[in-house]
Amino acid sequence: MKSTFSVLTYNVALMRVIVYEPILHVSKRLAALPNALRNVNADMVCFQELWHIEHLEFLKEKLGDVYPYIFTIVDETDSAYIPGGLAIFSKHEIVAPSGFENIEQSIEFNANIAFHEYFARKGALAAHVFTPLGYTAIVNTHLVAYLVGFSPNGKWIRRARAEQISDIVKFVRRIPGDVRLVFGDFNSGPNLSRDNYEFMLSHGFDDAWTCTRQDATASCHTYDTKNMFNIKDDRHGASDRIDLAFIEKRNRDMVRVNECRVVLDDIIVDLGKGKSCPLSDHYGLLTVFSRV
Repeated sequence: MKSTFSVLTYNVALMRVIVYEPILHVSKRLAALPNALRNVNADMVCFQELWHIEHLEFLKEKLGDVYPYIFTIVDETDSAYIPGGLAIFSKHEIVAPSGFENIEQSIEFNANIAFHEYFARKGALAAHVFTPLGYTAIVNTHLVAYLVGFSPNGKWIRRARAEQISDIVKFVRRIPGDVRLVFGDFNSGPNLSRDNYEFMLSHGFDDAWTCTRQDATASCHTYDTKNMFNIKDDRHGASDRIDLAFIEKRNRDMVRVNECRVVLDDIIVDLGKGKSCPLSDHYGLLTVFSRV
């Protein structure tokens, strides 16, 4: 039996509004994604910004042999759109919360203050799986990025993120699980909006990255100002590790973080005519766990 359990968190930036694409080359980036995910070979993938059912169905078709179990929230009033843009693909069977059949498996943030993020309906999604770690709850989330006219690191946005983190903490504490892990795009990190990052830590969580290293601010990032998609529209102003993995402190005596590293940071999407681009404006974060 496999002794490790790995999770990839990845903001794939696959938004298209009619013909407008905030991050360009959606079709070509999507087409290149299945092979890239196969190469990473995580046991579970937490997607952010997977907004469209047609994109979900494409990945389901291309990756169904690897990830037969998929969990997301479908809006019955809009069959083309995934509320919050969150989805989880898993090699392990996703099961109902044991003994908590009526427990909520997703939340929508109260503090979606930006117009565009209000309609995006950001929040958090929880899936339960039996892994080598035990009965494991995986929470996938995506926090507010920015408000037009305001810095993403300004006090109004940081305050909204703090409220969203409070929502996540309450959500995690309500759901069952021998082990509860949180992944996602926090739009904040050890250097950018550090108070948001520390606020999460203050609620009984450890950053999986620091479980394998001494320095949380080490020069490694999932948001890169040199990424071609961020050069012209650099909202954050600096590179940082804003895609994060958290483990509850209470689990540290039973779960070991073997590895936490940045992946999917190569320029691999062929655009033709000798041009290429990365898969997204974010890079992925892969975390490998084992039982102590």
